[in-house]
Amino acid sequence: MGELWHNGAGGRNWELCWCRDLFVWEREILQNLLGVVEDVTLVERCDKWVWTPGEDGEFSMNYCYKLLEGLWLLEGEMNRGEEKVFSYIWNSQL
Repeated sequence: MGELWHNGAGGRNWELCWCRDLFVWEREILQNLLGVVEDVTLVERCDKWVWTPGEDGEFSMNYCYKLLEGLWLLEGEMNRGEEKVFSYIWNSQL
């Protein structure tokens, strides 16, 4: 997104490029889009993935396993197939 945003002396604006000229009805949609995103503030930092169930935002197989196990326990006992899947997950070499 940062490549499409220009913050210069003339003000802030989106520099969108198209492979062809837009149809009239597409220009109307574009104007609506620009109206929606005009108040968006971009920050210059790298995007990152965050594991929201984890306490520190980092994914761990151990925490994932415990989370899934807890969900299944809330629903009642696991059947034999589910227990087998959990065994495979826990013993995998990830």
